[in-house]
Amino acid sequence: MGKSDVISCNVMDNPAYFADTINNGLFGGKELVRPENLRELDSTESAILEDAFKDIVPFKKERDILKRAKFLRDDVATYVIIGIENQTEIDYAMPVRNFCYDALRYVKQIEAISSANRTSAANGKKSSLSKAEFLSGIRKDDKIEPIITLTVYYGTKEWDGPLSLHEMFSDQVSPEILSLVSDYRLNLLEPKKISSWVNFKTDVGILFELISASDKKNGIKELVMNSPERYSDVNNDIIRAINFYTKCKLPVNELEESTNMCYAWESSMNEAKDEGREEGRVEGRVEGKEELMQLFSWLKEAGRLEEAIAIMDQENIDLRNKLFEEFKAN
Repeated sequence: MGKSDVISCNVMDNPAYFADTINNGLFGGKELVRPENLRELDSTESAILEDAFKDIVPFKKERDILKRAKFLRDDVATYVIIGIENQTEIDYAMPVRNFCYDALRYVKQIEAISSANRTSAANGKKSSLSKAEFLSGIRKDDKIEPIITLTVYYGTKEWDGPLSLHEMFSDQVSPEILSLVSDYRLNLLEPKKISSWVNFKTDVGILFELISASDKKNGIKELVMNSPERYSDVNNDIIRAINFYTKCKLPVNELEESTNMCYAWESSMNEAKDEGREEGRVEGRVEGKEELMQLFSWLKEAGRLEEAIAIMDQENIDLRNKLFEEFKAN
């Protein structure tokens, strides 16, 4: 597993982030999936197949994240298997890849039901299977659970891959043929295509929002500095993911579970600017990141948010020094 897979899976393995991503990626922000109603599943998809020579061929694929979700409707519970596939790059075979994952999971469900039916029939716990049922081991009234796979794309280049199985066929295939071939839709979450972030309930929305702005000059800086309250307490796993996918170098507050991104952003800018320079400190002046963080905290506590935002701009050195001397005098 590569570094990208480790980072993205670490985020999406969190039930709250998983639910938030699914709700926004599939259900338009409706809170249909709740963290407490999720159960993790083995993400290995496998089957035993026969080749043209009747030889046994084991087939195995590893999903990124797979969970079983409980949905309540009119106090009746139904279950859906939901997978997330994380993509840093565009995969032009993604519809077939996800189709394969889903098909193997359906096979696994059939095998589990069949095995249980044969065992219960043999033990006399249930009636024996009919002739038609015996072939597959599936009884007439047996049901399987639906499977949904969402591809989460962390890139900034517009996704130009196929969004369905039919899109992978040649344009020369006639409509008559297409009408007979079952299609498979690719469910895709692409941050740059998200128009509103208000429906996200967790910090995973911040990750996607910053990815969407990362290819614009000063895009991330403007978001962070214009909304200091929103970015004042961001989970460290999300910060690490932001660093990886946006190429930021935000320091992580390892003493806590979260990091103030305003502090972290200014700290990273100062370190880049001061690299190779000797550290200096002048009494009563703001030249170090500790003094800047202290000043930001003072202004925030005093309700002076506009000034708190202003001092985060490297051009406002005089304002920083003036305000620092003001608070220090008090």
